[in-house]
Amino acid sequence: MVPQSAYSYSPASAGLRRYAVALLLTACAAVLAWTTKAHVSCFLLALIMSSLYGGRAAGLVTLATSLVAFMLLIGTPPAHGLSIHEMPRLIVFVIVSLIINDLITSKRQTQTTLREQALHNAIDGIPCMVAVSDAEGCLQYANRQLLDFVGKHGSELANGGCMKLLHPDDAPRVIAERRRCEAAGVALTTTYRLRRHDGEYRWIETRMQPLRDAKDHIVRWYGVHVDVHDSMTTANALRDTQAQLSRASQAATVAELSASIAHEVNQPIAAMVTNGHACLNWLRAKQPNLEHAIGAAERIVHDGTTAAEVIRRIRALFRQAPPVIAAFDINAAIGEVLELKQGELRQHDIAVELDLDASLPMLDADRLQMRQTLFNLVDNALDALLQVDAERRLLFIRTAREVRDGGDSLLIEVRDHGPGFQDANRIFQPFFTTKHNGMGMGLAICQSIVDAHGGRLWASNHEGPGATLHMRLPLARVRDDTTLATPIAQIAPIAPIAPIESIESIALIPSPQIHGSAR
Repeated sequence: MVPQSAYSYSPASAGLRRYAVALLLTACAAVLAWTTKAHVSCFLLALIMSSLYGGRAAGLVTLATSLVAFMLLIGTPPAHGLSIHEMPRLIVFVIVSLIINDLITSKRQTQTTLREQALHNAIDGIPCMVAVSDAEGCLQYANRQLLDFVGKHGSELANGGCMKLLHPDDAPRVIAERRRCEAAGVALTTTYRLRRHDGEYRWIETRMQPLRDAKDHIVRWYGVHVDVHDSMTTANALRDTQAQLSRASQAATVAELSASIAHEVNQPIAAMVTNGHACLNWLRAKQPNLEHAIGAAERIVHDGTTAAEVIRRIRALFRQAPPVIAAFDINAAIGEVLELKQGELRQHDIAVELDLDASLPMLDADRLQMRQTLFNLVDNALDALLQVDAERRLLFIRTAREVRDGGDSLLIEVRDHGPGFQDANRIFQPFFTTKHNGMGMGLAICQSIVDAHGGRLWASNHEGPGATLHMRLPLARVRDDTTLATPIAQIAPIAPIAPIESIESIALIPSPQIHGSAR
């Protein structure tokens, strides 16, 4: 138990105040007794009030001073001595005063003991460990929870006994933090490992708060200690699991994109082979056509550059290179994504309708990340379309420029006529998926990319069948002097390369599945 003096902020001044009140009550009782002639009643009333306020010592002071006043008031002048007939009256007054003082003092002590016991019971019932230390940090009180945890008595924890239970790796840090907080007089919050009664080290979170007196001096430290071992272990396991799932998701994403990557790399290589054969044919002719041969060689260089760019982007993806912000054509990026998905579109007989704004400025963003986002949005729409009949398989992509209060922005919409979203608010949560073989990371990654570019990504269901994924990107870094040179409606996927007889047969062949307009 903490000593009573420890709870008194200024014991000397409090004692003087009690005695001063006792003397004042005696003086008031003397004046009242002189006017009313009810000497015993007045002085007993003063003693009762003094004992209630100041305790046993203050009551005895009142009794002593009351005896002096009693003799002065009822004594025979000029000596104010008491006659033999007044002695029994005086003795009865003293006995009654002592009894009253003792009863009041005993009652006060009993009430104080009951309050302390109730407080201790309440603190012992708190589902955490509580400790009270003096201004120097010496332990004065520990509740039952703390004593049961460490398996020791309170006397064993005094004078730094708790510090011996700290984990060796945590002890220097915790001691330094506590000394720093005690010297600065600020609250302490720290986490460390503490040895339990069975020898196991458990993670404990401690919060200590100083109590100050009227002069802003620290008189006590209150500490609450909570066993957070299970929650920290669970949190660490959760982080490990999330890291493993993230690696698994990355592997699954790489496997899913392998076919598209192979197709993307194979296209320029196949074009290089075809243009190489064409160049050789022009040079081996009886009359070599240097103009056509040079054109074929230039196309070989262009295709080689394209293949190198594809490989560079793949390497950047694997080494998690920082974003490369550069101006690019967002409509062209949509065309590139549709080119990658051309085989899947034809295989499942999915029509594509485009409504793309040809006046859009070049967008400053990371082209690789934006392309990955568009790929995932289109891929999500295709998965939805595969769940409906073939006549309803229509993919609609729209781009537009919006003027809002916050400035110009780019709006991209990818709409399908599938079954729609059951919960449009949860589809962007990591690991939430409605696919049997899905990881639930595609749209979450898309939202992270869009958020990193200062944009917004959200979903909505149609009144009829289908749903739309909306992506809004700010155009704050737009280069206004550069606009699209070619409408996206004129950009079509490259058809599979077939044997040729002349170099003129190598051309961009519009796909019958893609139609739209450029505004």
